[in-house]
Amino acid sequence: MAHTFAELDGYFWQVARTPEESSPDSALDSIFMMHEDDWALLRHALRDRPPAWRAECAYILGHGPFEECLPMLLELLFDPDLNVASEAGSSYSAQVLEHQPRVPPDPEAVLRLGVIVNENKGHHVSEIQELLRYWALP
Repeated sequence: MAHTFAELDGYFWQVARTPEESSPDSALDSIFMMHEDDWALLRHALRDRPPAWRAECAYILGHGPFEECLPMLLELLFDPDLNVASEAGSSYSAQVLEHQPRVPPDPEAVLRLGVIVNENKGHHVSEIQELLRYWALP
């Protein structure tokens, strides 16, 4: 097992090295074929991979199964690298906005998403802003 994680890991490393030569199609398929051991390896890898790897991982997690991906995206929201946190913010927002039933606001996530929007000066944050407006509704 853990074959699927190895495929994703290789893809994330490729994107970190040569982003212009990457296509996420296989990674988007692989994220849905993960088993528990793959998820455990991915959670562990988030701690020690470079920012470009983590950012691409956050992007792919935004398209994966909600229950497994949302906790990792929440963790990546607090990544010290702004590019990683921004990608995680967009992916986290997309996951929450698409999920039914409605996901209640996480107070720490709301604050962090606000910081990400402010630090990005409005670039690449439209989904985050949409989620913050969505959560503001009663």
